[in-house]
Amino acid sequence: MPDELVDGDLRKNDLWDIWFRPGAFAYSRDYEDDMLGLNCAGCEHGEQCRGGCTSMSYTTTGLIHNDPFCFHGIRTRRGVAITTQVGREELVELDC
Repeated sequence: MPDELVDGDLRKNDLWDIWFRPGAFAYSRDYEDDMLGLNCAGCEHGEQCRGGCTSMSYTTTGLIHNDPFCFHGIRTRRGVAITTQVGREELVELDC
């Protein structure tokens, strides 16, 4: 696991000290949209979801902010759009 994802060791430090250490969890706390990987770059939901699940993204692609199993990303890559009408989501085939 890369050092950028390791922020402490509970056997050596209290959770409080790890959590509030300056610079801790920078991959998430200092997030910017340009950190999105190829699976997520340009997605309209990127600012909110930040590239999905960090664990899934890292274990499958070796990168963070790049979840290949994102519901919206999969639908978009397959040529299917998700539209919301009256609080209900529908799948709509795109003409690609």
